[in-house]
Amino acid sequence: MIEINLVKNHFFNFFEYEWTIEESDSYRSTRYFDKNLQLSIGWQIIMDFLKKIPNFKLLNFKNFSFDCITTRNKRVIDFLSFSFPKKVIKFGICHDSSFCSSISPYFNAIIRQSSRVLERVCIFGFKINAKQFKRLMVAYTHVQTISLIECKLSFPDAIDFGGLLKNTKIRDINLNGSRGTDHSGWGNNPDEFNRLIQSLASSYELKLSLGTLIIIDCGISLRTARNVLDENGLENVFVFIK
Repeated sequence: MIEINLVKNHFFNFFEYEWTIEESDSYRSTRYFDKNLQLSIGWQIIMDFLKKIPNFKLLNFKNFSFDCITTRNKRVIDFLSFSFPKKVIKFGICHDSSFCSSISPYFNAIIRQSSRVLERVCIFGFKINAKQFKRLMVAYTHVQTISLIECKLSFPDAIDFGGLLKNTKIRDINLNGSRGTDHSGWGNNPDEFNRLIQSLASSYELKLSLGTLIIIDCGISLRTARNVLDENGLENVFVFIK
């Protein structure tokens, strides 16, 4: 096994670096942000690594994200499966299209690496069904923030977490821009939003830990959302809608 990390002044400072991997032909570019070195890494540089060093391993990073990922990319799946960093404070994966596609090709690898993500996970632009949502919440119950941005969330039935989220640390759930199955907004499909909230409320532990639900641009009014949360025993959860 070969481990690769970035060096500044010839010393490792693991949680200082932010990596973004884009599916493009570009090479690495660097910029400073809030006194931390943030790296945007083109896919080509990763391909160069993979050609020379099969199954290379990364060490610890502050932020690590895949941007502009296509519907199914075996290279991304292999990277998630075999070359994921040992520890990451924030992990993200972003689909490249305005039309959501299923997260299924990447889902198992995302679940397997959950213990390596310390604080935040962000998934952007994918279709996620109720069963996948349940597995995601259980796998990442130790993080503080789960973000499902501009995703399609399918809840034909409410799910029951029971005691699966014991000792959860989830404080924030961000559903910014996410919609129901038909992507028309939960205002036009309130039953599906109700089933989502019922699913969250099925966990006593999550009721205690959850502090904020972000539903900006989700097609549902603050009044409706507030009523649904209150009816399900989530009256202490702050709803951020705009």
